[in-house]
Parts: sequence; C-alpha cells; structure tokens
Amino acid sequence: MIRLLQGLLFGLLMGCTTIGHAPPPAGWPQLKIIEHYVTARQMADVCGKYSAWYMTTLACAEIDLDKNTCELWFSEEFAPAWITEHERLHCEGRDHPGGTLMQDLLDKKGKT
Repeated sequence: MIRLLQGLLFGLLMGCTTIGHAPPPAGWPQLKIIEHYVTARQMADVCGKYSAWYMTTLACAEIDLDKNTCELWFSEEFAPAWITEHERLHCEGRDHPGGTLMQDLLDKKGKT
C-alpha cells in the first residue's frame, strides 16, 4: 500500500499522469514499440529533455514517425505497470488531456 501511494505521489509530481481517452489523430500509424529498461541515470539522460527541470521523470516515449518506431525508456529499478501502460498509450498516438503533441508530430511529418 505504501509503495502504491509513493507511486501515485511520484506520478503527480511528474505531471505526466493522465492520457485522454480521445482517439489518436486521424492517420496515426502503427508503430513498432521498442522497450528499454536501463539504469535510472540512463533513463533520466534520455528522458530529461522531455520534462521541465522541476518534474520527476519516470519514463518517456521517443516517437520517430519516419522510422515508424516508438522507443520507450524505463528505469530498471522502478517501472510499475501504470507507467509502462501510460507510455505505451503515447505510442498509440494518445495525448495528455488538451495536448496536441501527437497531432503536431503527424502534421510535421506531413510537411517533410
């Protein structure tokens, strides 16, 4: 129970805890998912660029629409199911409520 509460607290501090239930943008491709379980330091080195300095980074998804890949980065020390599921939803094109990142990625690919 304490571990669950700690995870929820970390998630709230992290800021990346919810994903909307809206469908992905029209035309979102099926991406090959590649999962990396690395040290917390390695994960932070990769994922740190996707969050503000005051946020705790627990994982991230790097999407490359040119290669049709979605690379997920997790800490081998702390990767509970709710974090892995959250990042997999990003690979499906799902965004945070009110977010437009996935649509922006798709629009940018269309312009290249």
